[in-house]
Amino acid sequence: GREAASCVAELEGLLEQSGWNAGALSVCISDHFVRYVMLPWRPGLRAYADWEAYANHQLDARYGTKRPCELRIAPAPAGANRFVAATDTELLRQLRDLAARRGLRVAALEPNACRVANRFRRRLGRRAHLLVAEADRLTWLSAIEDRWTDVVSVRNEGGNGLGALAMSARLHGGYNAETD
Repeated sequence: GREAASCVAELEGLLEQSGWNAGALSVCISDHFVRYVMLPWRPGLRAYADWEAYANHQLDARYGTKRPCELRIAPAPAGANRFVAATDTELLRQLRDLAARRGLRVAALEPNACRVANRFRRRLGRRAHLLVAEADRLTWLSAIEDRWTDVVSVRNEGGNGLGALAMSARLHGGYNAETD
């Protein structure tokens, strides 16, 4: 709510200063506004609505609280995990409203870890880890054979996020100090 409003107000102020009123708006959304989860393959799920219900269940299990969010479930071949980003709906609504007020076409509203993952996924080795660092958040992704296997995102308050990230990754089974 309030954090989203202040971010959008800051962006609107910058657009006002620049005089920019036409064209496309592309926003890289801080992982602070996004919850991530990796969905293990389930052969019985066929419809997108089934995957959405599964994603909501996994998000609730991992984060413990329900928040209004817009889901993006990455397509994946049969047998592969699916990477899910759940973005704060209030932030997305405010960004779309800003674009409409300024006569801008929304070209992209992309979570930061998704942007980085899409950019580097094919450059990673056979078994790899990718760390996306923001001022107040760390997001870790693990990949094997060019496929994402896990994602963990934690706060980085006072620079203590790396320890919390490693512990969370171990709890979710995605990091093994002996082999990684």
